[in-house]
Amino acid sequence: MDKLTFLLCHLLNPLLDAVPSHLKNTHDVLTKLQRLSPEQLKGQTFFTADVEALYTNINVETAIDDIIELAGEHRNLLKLYGLTLTDIHELLEVSLLNSYFVYKTKYTTNYTGSSWEYDRHHWELLSRCGSWRKTQFM
Repeated sequence: MDKLTFLLCHLLNPLLDAVPSHLKNTHDVLTKLQRLSPEQLKGQTFFTADVEALYTNINVETAIDDIIELAGEHRNLLKLYGLTLTDIHELLEVSLLNSYFVYKTKYTTNYTGSSWEYDRHHWELLSRCGSWRKTQFM
């Protein structure tokens, strides 16, 4: 992971706590499921998705705007070391709109998505923004 992406992940990772659909790991999933009563589970369908695989289908510019909106709503969760949300927006643009991924041995740029090699939490944050971020699955 490059240094800019590492910095962005470090700064923005606390926002994952503000995303109701975020599941940290298998233990977190099992704990949340155990809290549900049989009545709450009745008629429900449970599924998971690999959000990293979905990344290339995300409109990066919209996702960046959604992240900044989420950051504005939960500014108290963030320690930005003197950076503004405008600064973070610009850093996200540099990081995400200038990246590439390799598919079938070919280097590809994709302005709908970006590189698959970034930190998993970074992708989760991007993929859970917009309409998904207001949905609580558990």
